[in-house]
This record gives sequence, C-alpha cells and structure tokens, in this order.
Amino acid sequence: MTDIKIPETRIKFKDVFSLKNLYQMMHELLLEEGWSAEEGAPGNPASAHRFIETMYLENFYQKGLHSGGKEIWIYWRLFRKAERRFSGYFRYKLNIDWHGVYLQDREIVHQGKKIKVQHGELEIFFNATLQTDYNKTWENHWLLKHIREIYELKSSRSAFGRKCTKSTASSRSSLT
Repeated sequence: MTDIKIPETRIKFKDVFSLKNLYQMMHELLLEEGWSAEEGAPGNPASAHRFIETMYLENFYQKGLHSGGKEIWIYWRLFRKAERRFSGYFRYKLNIDWHGVYLQDREIVHQGKKIKVQHGELEIFFNATLQTDYNKTWENHWLLKHIREIYELKSSRSAFGRKCTKSTASSRSSLT
C-alpha cells in the first residue's frame, strides 16, 4: 500500500461560536459526502459514523494560570473509496483534528432567543492521503504485483490529471 500525502490545511478562528452546531454540521456534511470510519459498513450510515471520533480530550484550566476556560482535542479518522473504475484500488483517508483553547461557555441573544455558545480559539487541521491498493489485492497477486507501479502511474494521471509524488517520479523515469 502506497500513501500519497496531500498538503495540510488549517482553519483558525478566535471569537464567539457554537461548538455543538459546528460539530453536528461537519458530521452531517461528511455523512452526505460518503465518508465513514474504517470499521463502518459503506451502506449503513449508523455504523459508518459510530467510530469516526477516535479521541476526545477535555482539560480545564484555572483562571489565574491560563486566562481560564478549557482546552479540547478531538480526532476524527475518515475513509472514502474512490468512485467509478478505480474504486477497488484507490481510497481517500482524511484526518480531522480539532484543537480548542481558552474555551468559555457564554450565553448570547440571537434573534430574540438566548443560546449557549463558546468563546475562545478553535483550530481545525485537515490531513488528507490517497491510499493505493489498500486491500493489498495487487501486492499479493502473482501477476499484478509486477505491473503495479505502471498501473499506479497511468491511473493516477488519468484519474487525477497531475503528477503524483517523488516516489512515483522515480519509477516514471525508469519506465520511459
């Protein structure tokens, strides 16, 4: 199995926000887009999202030390198969890490209603990877393991329209 890493993306926000609403909206968006946990069954949404959150850590601070509030870490690990003809060979992996610091609960009035929100700093990290031969079908096949590099080179160019990583660049030069 080869992992092709995609550059990390970060979003950082410092102000008043609703952590509950953000969490639920992102969760629903990922469900609609076909992302699931590795253990989840692809057609069953209930089992597909049961194991997404692999860690939830909450740490409380005293006001005198760190301006109060709490710190949270949330780790999501998601997978999605590629569509169409490459679905058995390629798989997307997405790691989403939430890090919130100095979070304090507050109440605000929005459109005449009191709602509970959080004030603090939230940073979300998105790390994506394209995995090839994730079932190791080609690696264990007597014939396919010899043409695997050629297939990866040709299919990644046609499917994704660009060159891959340095590891495939070295195999590319030996093929031409």
